[in-house]
Amino acid sequence: MTTAEQRAYYRANDTAYLHYRTLESPPISLDPYSAQFHVPQSLHLIGELQKLAIESNQMLKLIYAENPTLGQYLETLHQRFDCLTQLTILNQPAASPQATQEINLSAGGMAFYTELELLVGDYLHLQLTLFPNLTNILAIACVRNKTRTTHANTHTSSYRIGVEFVGIREVDQQLIVKHLMQQQLRERKTRATV
Repeated sequence: MTTAEQRAYYRANDTAYLHYRTLESPPISLDPYSAQFHVPQSLHLIGELQKLAIESNQMLKLIYAENPTLGQYLETLHQRFDCLTQLTILNQPAASPQATQEINLSAGGMAFYTELELLVGDYLHLQLTLFPNLTNILAIACVRNKTRTTHANTHTSSYRIGVEFVGIREVDQQLIVKHLMQQQLRERKTRATV
Protein backbone atom coordinates (compact mmCIF):
# COMPACT_ATOMS: atom_id res chain seq x y z
CA MET A 1 0.00 0.00 0.00
CA THR A 2 1.46 3.37 -1.01
CA THR A 3 1.66 6.30 1.40
CA ALA A 4 -1.10 8.11 -0.51
CA GLU A 5 -3.35 5.02 -0.26
CA GLN A 6 -2.63 4.74 3.47
CA ARG A 7 -3.56 8.39 3.98
CA ALA A 8 -6.87 7.86 2.19
CA TYR A 9 -7.58 4.53 3.91
CA TYR A 10 -6.79 5.58 7.45
CA ARG A 11 -9.39 8.31 7.87
CA ALA A 12 -11.87 8.60 10.70
CA ASN A 13 -14.11 10.94 12.62
CA ASP A 14 -12.66 11.67 16.02
CA THR A 15 -12.71 14.02 18.98
CA ALA A 16 -9.51 15.93 19.68
CA TYR A 17 -8.10 19.08 21.18
CA LEU A 18 -7.30 21.49 18.33
CA HIS A 19 -5.56 24.83 18.56
CA TYR A 20 -4.61 26.71 15.40
CA ARG A 21 -3.51 30.11 14.22
CA THR A 22 -3.29 31.58 10.75
CA LEU A 23 0.13 32.24 9.20
CA GLU A 24 1.50 34.48 6.53
CA SER A 25 1.10 32.78 3.15
CA PRO A 26 3.24 30.83 2.61
CA PRO A 27 5.23 30.51 5.85
CA ILE A 28 9.01 30.86 5.76
CA SER A 29 9.45 27.34 7.12
CA LEU A 30 7.21 24.29 6.81
CA ASP A 31 8.71 22.76 9.97
CA PRO A 32 5.95 23.08 12.59
CA TYR A 33 8.58 23.01 15.35
CA SER A 34 10.50 25.98 13.86
CA ALA A 35 11.40 28.86 16.19
CA GLN A 36 9.29 31.24 14.08
CA PHE A 37 6.15 29.59 15.50
CA HIS A 38 7.18 30.15 19.14
CA VAL A 39 6.44 26.55 20.11
CA PRO A 40 6.88 26.06 23.88
CA GLN A 41 9.95 24.03 24.85
CA SER A 42 7.70 21.47 26.52
CA LEU A 43 6.11 20.64 23.13
CA HIS A 44 9.57 20.15 21.63
CA LEU A 45 10.35 17.70 24.43
CA ILE A 46 7.04 15.89 23.97
CA GLY A 47 7.80 15.55 20.26
CA GLU A 48 11.19 14.05 21.04
CA LEU A 49 9.69 11.65 23.58
CA GLN A 50 7.13 10.49 21.02
CA LYS A 51 9.86 10.02 18.39
CA LEU A 52 11.97 7.99 20.82
CA ALA A 53 8.93 5.87 21.71
CA ILE A 54 8.45 4.87 18.07
CA GLU A 55 12.14 4.05 17.66
CA SER A 56 12.28 2.06 20.91
CA ASN A 57 9.15 0.08 20.00
CA GLN A 58 10.95 -1.30 16.96
CA MET A 59 13.94 -2.36 19.06
CA LEU A 60 11.68 -3.73 21.78
CA LYS A 61 10.16 -6.25 19.37
CA LEU A 62 13.63 -7.59 18.57
CA ILE A 63 14.56 -7.81 22.26
CA TYR A 64 11.30 -9.64 23.06
CA ALA A 65 12.19 -12.30 20.49
CA GLU A 66 15.65 -12.84 22.02
CA ASN A 67 14.86 -12.43 25.71
CA PRO A 68 11.18 -12.25 26.76
CA THR A 69 11.98 -11.37 30.39
CA LEU A 70 14.14 -8.41 29.41
CA GLY A 71 11.52 -7.43 26.84
CA GLN A 72 8.82 -7.42 29.54
CA TYR A 73 10.99 -5.25 31.81
CA LEU A 74 11.74 -2.77 29.03
CA GLU A 75 8.04 -2.66 28.10
CA THR A 76 7.27 -1.65 31.70
CA LEU A 77 9.86 1.15 31.50
CA HIS A 78 8.36 2.24 28.19
CA GLN A 79 4.90 2.45 29.80
CA ARG A 80 6.33 4.57 32.63
CA PHE A 81 7.82 7.02 30.14
CA ASP A 82 4.51 7.06 28.28
CA CYS A 83 2.73 8.06 31.49
CA LEU A 84 5.22 10.89 32.04
CA THR A 85 4.64 12.11 28.49
CA GLN A 86 0.88 12.08 29.03
CA LEU A 87 1.28 13.99 32.29
CA THR A 88 3.36 16.62 30.50
CA ILE A 89 0.72 16.97 27.79
CA LEU A 90 -2.08 17.30 30.35
CA ASN A 91 -0.19 20.18 31.95
CA GLN A 92 -0.27 22.13 28.66
CA PRO A 93 -2.77 25.01 28.62
CA ALA A 94 -6.19 23.93 27.31
CA ALA A 95 -5.04 20.43 26.31
CA SER A 96 -7.81 18.82 28.30
CA PRO A 97 -10.79 16.76 27.14
CA GLN A 98 -13.05 19.73 28.03
CA ALA A 99 -11.55 21.80 25.16
CA THR A 100 -12.22 19.29 22.40
CA GLN A 101 -14.02 19.31 19.09
CA GLU A 102 -15.09 16.92 16.37
CA ILE A 103 -12.63 16.40 13.53
CA ASN A 104 -12.18 14.12 10.52
CA LEU A 105 -8.57 12.99 10.48
CA SER A 106 -6.13 11.27 8.14
CA ALA A 107 -2.33 11.23 7.93
CA GLY A 108 -2.56 13.70 5.03
CA GLY A 109 -4.95 16.24 6.50
CA MET A 110 -8.10 16.86 8.45
CA ALA A 111 -11.42 18.66 8.54
CA PHE A 112 -12.88 20.63 11.43
CA TYR A 113 -15.55 23.21 12.17
CA THR A 114 -14.90 26.83 13.06
CA GLU A 115 -16.89 30.01 13.30
CA LEU A 116 -14.01 31.95 11.75
CA GLU A 117 -14.05 32.32 8.00
CA LEU A 118 -10.75 30.98 6.71
CA LEU A 119 -9.91 31.36 3.06
CA VAL A 120 -8.84 28.61 0.67
CA GLY A 121 -5.07 28.93 0.49
CA ASP A 122 -4.66 30.18 4.08
CA TYR A 123 -1.85 28.54 6.04
CA LEU A 124 -2.37 27.38 9.62
CA HIS A 125 -0.08 26.25 12.41
CA LEU A 126 -1.92 23.38 14.13
CA GLN A 127 -1.50 21.79 17.54
CA LEU A 128 -3.56 18.64 17.81
CA THR A 129 -3.91 16.38 20.85
CA LEU A 130 -5.48 12.98 20.18
CA PHE A 131 -7.30 11.04 22.89
CA PRO A 132 -7.19 8.72 24.80
CA ASN A 133 -3.37 8.40 24.56
CA LEU A 134 -2.79 12.18 24.51
CA THR A 135 -0.74 12.00 21.33
CA ASN A 136 0.49 15.49 20.51
CA ILE A 137 0.90 16.53 16.84
CA LEU A 138 2.19 19.78 15.36
CA ALA A 139 1.68 20.56 11.67
CA ILE A 140 1.56 23.29 9.08
CA ALA A 141 -1.61 23.00 7.04
CA CYS A 142 -3.08 24.70 4.00
CA VAL A 143 -6.84 25.26 3.70
CA ARG A 144 -7.99 23.31 0.63
CA ASN A 145 -11.77 23.72 0.97
CA LYS A 146 -14.46 25.28 3.10
CA THR A 147 -18.19 24.82 3.34
CA ARG A 148 -20.54 27.18 5.14
CA THR A 149 -23.17 25.53 7.30
CA THR A 150 -26.12 27.10 9.08
CA HIS A 151 -27.41 25.63 12.33
CA ALA A 152 -31.19 25.47 12.14
CA ASN A 153 -31.86 25.73 15.86
CA THR A 154 -29.58 28.75 16.52
CA HIS A 155 -29.52 30.35 13.05
CA THR A 156 -25.75 30.78 13.38
CA SER A 157 -23.16 29.88 10.78
CA SER A 158 -19.96 27.94 10.94
CA TYR A 159 -17.52 26.62 8.39
CA ARG A 160 -16.31 23.11 7.73
CA ILE A 161 -12.64 23.58 6.88
CA GLY A 162 -10.62 20.93 5.04
CA VAL A 163 -6.85 21.23 5.34
CA GLU A 164 -3.89 19.36 3.91
CA PHE A 165 -0.78 18.88 6.03
CA VAL A 166 1.98 20.56 4.04
CA GLY A 167 4.51 20.58 6.86
CA ILE A 168 4.49 17.66 9.27
CA ARG A 169 7.25 15.49 10.64
CA GLU A 170 7.17 11.88 9.53
CA VAL A 171 7.03 10.70 13.13
CA ASP A 172 3.87 12.77 13.64
CA GLN A 173 2.29 11.21 10.53
CA GLN A 174 3.19 7.76 11.89
CA LEU A 175 1.55 8.67 15.19
CA ILE A 176 -1.62 9.71 13.36
CA VAL A 177 -1.73 6.44 11.41
CA LYS A 178 -1.13 4.46 14.63
CA HIS A 179 -3.89 6.42 16.38
CA LEU A 180 -6.35 5.79 13.53
CA MET A 181 -5.54 2.07 13.43
CA GLN A 182 -6.07 1.80 17.21
CA GLN A 183 -9.34 3.69 16.90
CA GLN A 184 -10.57 1.35 14.14
CA LEU A 185 -9.60 -1.65 16.28
CA ARG A 186 -11.53 -0.25 19.27
CA GLU A 187 -14.58 0.33 17.05
CA ARG A 188 -14.44 -3.23 15.70
CA LYS A 189 -14.22 -4.64 19.22
CA THR A 190 -17.18 -2.51 20.27
CA ARG A 191 -19.27 -3.71 17.30
CA ALA A 192 -18.28 -7.33 17.97
CA THR A 193 -19.54 -7.15 21.58
CA VAL A 194 -22.87 -5.52 20.64
